[in-house]
Amino acid sequence: CGLCTDICVISNCAVIKAFCPETELTVDTSCVAGVTPESSDRALEAMKMLHTKILSEGSGCSKMKFILLQLFCFIFYFLLE
Repeated sequence: CGLCTDICVISNCAVIKAFCPETELTVDTSCVAGVTPESSDRALEAMKMLHTKILSEGSGCSKMKFILLQLFCFIFYFLLE
């Protein structure tokens, strides 16, 4: 649950795996974005280490949708500070 790859998505994956390690999790990269592309990539790599299935961006992500998600995450990040 969440949109920001490097904030809510990774933290939810970690919590779920901590309490229910056998649960199968999938993250569709067409539905998430990070504060920066680099931090998003790092979060996805970390989630892979938690045995989370990562669906590639090529599964239907439009460039505009990705930019809007990044903008939302950027605004959300600064609202938290």
